[in-house]
Amino acid sequence: MNSFSNRHFLSAMQKGGVVALLICGAIGCGHTPRSGMTRGDVQVVVKSGETPLDGAQIDLSNPENGEAYGGTIDAAGIVHVDDVAIGHYIVTLLPPDGTPPVPGLETTPAPKANWKLHRQFQRPETTPLRAEVIEGLNKFEFDVESFPAPKRR
Repeated sequence: MNSFSNRHFLSAMQKGGVVALLICGAIGCGHTPRSGMTRGDVQVVVKSGETPLDGAQIDLSNPENGEAYGGTIDAAGIVHVDDVAIGHYIVTLLPPDGTPPVPGLETTPAPKANWKLHRQFQRPETTPLRAEVIEGLNKFEFDVESFPAPKRR
């Protein structure tokens, strides 16, 4: 083929690829990224002593496979996360932020938490919380009071 034919051939192939992607997106092609990973469902209970960490944000991250999942802890101190890829996860916690103000709208800030969360739980590098997810239902319970606060340097 000459260069004129090559350009038209490549252009037609690119357009065909775009059409194929659009069709796959619309009707599905039977492949979901990372669909071959074995998964489990996770239930995490997080408390500070007897007090549930109501409203805290939880993050499960796996540095080995790049998977990450999250959720908000309910009034009972529980969060459910479904279809988590099996593996070893680092668990971090963040206190509730409240409702961000929106100009022109009345907003109500989230109620102040009646519990305290040490900063060590808020960073992947310092959190002592770990979870190994296996196939099936996984239940983890953490009491943040049972972990000693790190010593200041």
